[in-house]
Amino acid sequence: MKEGWEKVELGKCIKLKSGEGLTAKKMNSEGSIPVYGGNGLAGMHDIHNVEGENIVIGRVGALCGNARFVQGKAWVTDNAFKVTEFYYSFDLKFLVYLLNHIDLRKYARQSAQPVVSNSSLKNVELSFPKSLSEQQQIVSILDKAFAALDAARAKVERNLANARELFQSKLNEVFSQRGPGWEERKLGEVAKIINGYSFKSKDFAPGQSTKVVKITNVGVKEFVEDEQNTLPESFRKTYKSVSVHEGDLVVALTRTIISSGLKVARVPESYDKALLNQRVAAVVPAREVMDSEYLYFYICSSQVYDYVLDNVNTLMQPNLSIKDLKNMPVPFSNLKSQHKIKSQLLGIVNATDELIDKYEEKIRNIEELKNALLQKAFAGELTHTPQEVSV
Repeated sequence: MKEGWEKVELGKCIKLKSGEGLTAKKMNSEGSIPVYGGNGLAGMHDIHNVEGENIVIGRVGALCGNARFVQGKAWVTDNAFKVTEFYYSFDLKFLVYLLNHIDLRKYARQSAQPVVSNSSLKNVELSFPKSLSEQQQIVSILDKAFAALDAARAKVERNLANARELFQSKLNEVFSQRGPGWEERKLGEVAKIINGYSFKSKDFAPGQSTKVVKITNVGVKEFVEDEQNTLPESFRKTYKSVSVHEGDLVVALTRTIISSGLKVARVPESYDKALLNQRVAAVVPAREVMDSEYLYFYICSSQVYDYVLDNVNTLMQPNLSIKDLKNMPVPFSNLKSQHKIKSQLLGIVNATDELIDKYEEKIRNIEELKNALLQKAFAGELTHTPQEVSV
């Protein structure tokens, strides 16, 4: 360990105390005082229970263990800890960097809701310089480096968003231009629509042989694999009428539209012959008249998004009926014309994917550089702002 540094258990460095209960119903959303809970900012209120400079640590929830520096008046709920006593001299921003670097979430008790407790955190070892000025020097270096990295990441994320928007724009443009020979057909006329079956919850268990496509598997142009919920082998034959195959399209019928778009995906090879659960529909194009990739691109377009938005029941949550799915209009022409559009769009997809891969790699590199800086900082090896931060 570097000279002048200490290695001390967390419980001997700081004292943690839970905040006070405050339900969402009791919050005054028109207030100006931030409310912090287990996952960070939880809302606004009109009274406070801390003020000045404080450290708040998430206690309950998916992001439990997150630490943040809070300045001014705030309300800390009982889903979070506040640091009430310091047994060593700490620069608060330094301590936040240190706690987040350690990743307190890995000490959480995993249950329905991940939870960190005083008992689970008290023996976590903290390594830090006793000198307050050295802590402040590290904070100064990290603040400067992270500001540059965050600015670089923001620029990359804008480029990433632009790349995705460009593809969506091209997609919408292609399907808004229809020449001679094109007509409109109903989706149910050019594809088989399969409605999922309401399997009983007691039949689901991990490790069984029959995979299931549930609503949680269907993302926005993304199939999310999750093999925790499977069905017995015998179900494959009994319920073969709701089986799906690689390449079939699946659409979420509940919360069909979310903030990032329409929930539609293609069944991957790993889910070939899986069974379709309730509130998910499969769309199987009639191959003699409809190209599967062409239809997938169309369903991802703004025309379908607008159709769904006009037809979902939004009283409680957006639900699309099988009837409305079957009646959805589809631009139709011969397979040759469909293949031409598909080829055009595949070219755009390939170019866009290259850009997206490039930008996502840059984001990964930025996060790796952040982690490397923190590693050096808390090994006592960070003495100046590295030049590499200008990513």
